[in-house]
Amino acid sequence: MNYRNFAAAAGMVAALAFASQALAQAAAAPRPAAPAAPAQPPIAFAPAPAGVCVLDLSRMGATSLAGKAAAARMKVIQDQVSADINTQAKQLQTDAAALGAAKATLDQATYETRAANLQVRANALQRLADQRQAELERTAQIAQASLMQAADPSVRAVFQTQHCSMLFDRSSLFIVNPSADITEAVVANLNARVQTLNFDRATLPPQAQAPRQ
Repeated sequence: MNYRNFAAAAGMVAALAFASQALAQAAAAPRPAAPAAPAQPPIAFAPAPAGVCVLDLSRMGATSLAGKAAAARMKVIQDQVSADINTQAKQLQTDAAALGAAKATLDQATYETRAANLQVRANALQRLADQRQAELERTAQIAQASLMQAADPSVRAVFQTQHCSMLFDRSSLFIVNPSADITEAVVANLNARVQTLNFDRATLPPQAQAPRQ
């Protein structure tokens, strides 16, 4: 096996492992201020139709205690997965560097055997990283479903107290009269009922893992 090919494979695994951390750092990094948009005149809303209500699901998830708890739990799980993959990737890189340094002292057969073993480990780690990524995506889906299930009684309660006859998701609307928005009332009701959500990383059976191309 060519050592350079192995080094590239190990680097790919490490890059995948550090991806979430790099994205988080990039998101947190200060960015140049965008040019100020021209001031828009205030909108004069017509009265909201009676019985028409709007719920901002994104804001509910971001501001409710249950939504914040779910986001914090998800970050803990992501950090655990990242730490595990990073540790294994760093060990692979260390072992690959040691093998490269020792190449001149090894006969060709020994070198190729050790290099092949490292490649097997790199391939296994890549498969593990792919599996963990799929599990994280499934975990996020479970967390979102859990939040929606917890919020459902609150949505129904506010729907009735606000005398709604229909309810729209804010993300499907371009402009809406703020008086039709029941998000704050839903969040307040949800906070009084549910303050946290607990879940663990989802485990996928082998047949549910997508095959590598």
